[in-house]
Amino acid sequence: MRNSVYAPGPGARPPLLVGRGDALGDLLADVLDIGERGRRQDILLIGPRGVGKTVLMAEAAESLQRQGFEHLSVQAVGGQVWLVRTLMQRAAALIDAGNRPWKRAKKALDRIASVSFGIASVTATVEWRAAENAPTPPDPSLLADALAAVAREAAKEKPRTGLLLTIDELQAVHRDDLALLSAVLHRLTVEHASAPVALIATGLTSTWAVLREAGVTHPDRLFRQVIIPAALTIDEVWEAVVEPAYRHTPSVRWDPEAVELLARASGGYPAHVQIFADRVWRAAAGPERITAKESAEALQAAEAEVLDSAVAPRWASLSDRQKEYVAALAVNGGTAVSSVVAATCGRTSSEVSDVRDSLLRAGDIWAPRYGRTALTVPAWRDFVLEHYPDEQRDSTRVRLVSLEQMAVYREQRRSSGGSQSGV
Repeated sequence: MRNSVYAPGPGARPPLLVGRGDALGDLLADVLDIGERGRRQDILLIGPRGVGKTVLMAEAAESLQRQGFEHLSVQAVGGQVWLVRTLMQRAAALIDAGNRPWKRAKKALDRIASVSFGIASVTATVEWRAAENAPTPPDPSLLADALAAVAREAAKEKPRTGLLLTIDELQAVHRDDLALLSAVLHRLTVEHASAPVALIATGLTSTWAVLREAGVTHPDRLFRQVIIPAALTIDEVWEAVVEPAYRHTPSVRWDPEAVELLARASGGYPAHVQIFADRVWRAAAGPERITAKESAEALQAAEAEVLDSAVAPRWASLSDRQKEYVAALAVNGGTAVSSVVAATCGRTSSEVSDVRDSLLRAGDIWAPRYGRTALTVPAWRDFVLEHYPDEQRDSTRVRLVSLEQMAVYREQRRSSGGSQSGV
């Protein structure tokens, strides 16, 4: 059938925000209580890639904008210092467009432009282009003053609104900008406790370590962490697949067996739910129903597509020790206490900590909670179990533990009374 109702693209908004309604409601309630900044924390949405963090943040931002909030959105660019420059460029564009809160806050913004770029006005675009290559970070209090000014001007337009900042992929932000950002948020809380400024950011579980390395001593005081689950429940998969189809074409029905096949194939991973539903929809003959046979055939091709385009290239880029660690996770069902994963490799936790950290930073694994590790994508598990033996036999640089020996180590750990995988 044509005109798929699903959203298979990276970062694309699904037709239905399934399994995230409570989190969205909490986000909106938290930001709408914005007048008491001194009593609340900014929000960090944590989870692996492909689970809907960016979509949830965008949904919250759109809802708040409709209520009158000013919104400044920033996408992190790895390795670049961009925070002040982006703020100034967005401010100039909004002032030029006649946005009243930003125009009235221009005096405070001009102080940043003068300190950081040596130009008198945030809208001096000719001089801006000449000076923007090497900005000097302003005093955090200056930046906090400017953000608070914009927020207060927005609240004059409509009470109980303010300024919302959103940052995607916080772990990719340059450490200099992270240090500046944390200082600004702190100054906002200390010097502008009633200013209606709020931040929502997304990040991988490695974000906390990245913040600490940037000199942010207590990131848990700055941010309230919201963990986004890596998988939808079976009921949520049903809702994500069936409800959009019904709303789009009420006469179309998914056979229950077809949905169950899709749920098993995707493992509930939100990104793959959308990809697989899209491929099944497009392959189905229709017009009244999507059968289990059609689902099985389309899913086979869709799984091969995902493995070829995403899983296999990422697997090929891993080091031998990283592949060994991921294989140990797969042997444990895809998730386990970190000490169990280490024991399955025949090593101690300290011996594999660097490997674990590198995989966390890359987003290949994630930490659902402290001391626990999991594969980010369910498709990894079977792929790794199939391909690791060849890697283990062919490795000439280091001696890798075989899957058979991993199973032995795992059972030894169990029999000694150690922590279980919990699978």
